[in-house]
Amino acid sequence: MLKSVLCVALVGVLCSVQAKGEGDAYFSIAEKAYQSKGYKKALEYFKKAASMGDAAGYNNLGNLYENGEGVQKNLQRALEYHKKACELGFKDACHRIK
Repeated sequence: MLKSVLCVALVGVLCSVQAKGEGDAYFSIAEKAYQSKGYKKALEYFKKAASMGDAAGYNNLGNLYENGEGVQKNLQRALEYHKKACELGFKDACHRIK
């Protein structure tokens, strides 16, 4: 029984690590797109990173909406993304929403 529980826990950890890796990969693609002013592509990949639980992805989505980069400027949506980033522990986002 203990062996089964440990196996399930290990699988959970490995899946979490894989998701984190995918989130990091999406974030990296988004960053490169953003730096070359490919805001639409950056938006797409920041969303993918955020969907994997990436706090920086949420924060950067907030920045895109705050600045109207690749999207229509929407301060309410920006605030929502910054709040989510803050909830996930992204301190810069916490400072932005105060």
